[in-house]
Amino acid sequence: MAGADRFRVIIAGGGLAGLTLANALEKADIDYVLLEARNTIAPSVGASIGIFPNGGRILDQLGCFDEISKEGASLVSSRMRDRNGVSFSLGDSSILVAARANYASMFLEREVALRILYENLQSKSRINLQKKISVVDHTQNGVTVTCEDGTSISGDVLIGCDGVHSVVRNEMWRLAHLHDQTSFSPSDKDLLFAEYKCLFGISTAINGIADGELSVNYDQGFSTMVVGGKQKIFWFVFKKMDKIW
Repeated sequence: MAGADRFRVIIAGGGLAGLTLANALEKADIDYVLLEARNTIAPSVGASIGIFPNGGRILDQLGCFDEISKEGASLVSSRMRDRNGVSFSLGDSSILVAARANYASMFLEREVALRILYENLQSKSRINLQKKISVVDHTQNGVTVTCEDGTSISGDVLIGCDGVHSVVRNEMWRLAHLHDQTSFSPSDKDLLFAEYKCLFGISTAINGIADGELSVNYDQGFSTMVVGGKQKIFWFVFKKMDKIW
């Protein structure tokens, strides 16, 4: 065990998944430490985050849904246009989903969502910044991670919330291969792939795009999405790549 009598979880990554897990563990009175590679817990990285009813229910259980609702724009209408210019509307479907699920779908800045999740934690001392994991060692008694700055931290279980280019996942494959070369097939490493690339951003609000309005346009290998936020617009341009990465 990591401590004298307490089970300890190591969380790799302080993004939305990592901070949500930290809040859940704190609610359950489970010891944890979170390691974030960046020097801030809420960087200005990424355009927006969409929170749907299933996620809203979790945030409500963690005690931060009301704050998220204040900052986010609830989706109230959707408009689609296909490559032939044919337009169709989903109308009040978002309102219907909210009525049935009891939670609205919302869009807000990722930076704001991270800040709310962080501020909702009662104990901030378990959040460690500038701790990028480089090596993982697994034993019968638990797991020890070594960070790039030389820091070593031990726990009973390591949970990787460190994104697509996950160090934890690569270390998991490495350790499994050392123990049993048949633990993972070669194809397992190709399960994550990208077929489209995306240009995204945030701009100030303009006339014609209301809060909570979602507009999508489709074409061959190309599409756009615009979401009206609170005094902001979230926009996306998607393009199919020549090959799969």
